[in-house]
Amino acid sequence: MAQQAERAYRLGGIANRTEPTMVAFVQRLRELGFAEGRNLLIETRYHEARVERLPALAAELARL
Repeated sequence: MAQQAERAYRLGGIANRTEPTMVAFVQRLRELGFAEGRNLLIETRYHEARVERLPALAAELARL
């Protein structure tokens, strides 16, 4: 009997490149058993501290 493939999850986020919280967030996901390329795809868009970009970035992630 063939082994069932592990479900892959897609996560989208908007961040500033200088936010250390993203690194901690990805580390915690690893601790919980998620690994990019295996069962997790992280789509990150960066706003570069320009809040006027947030709606377009959110719309882009929603389309994915």
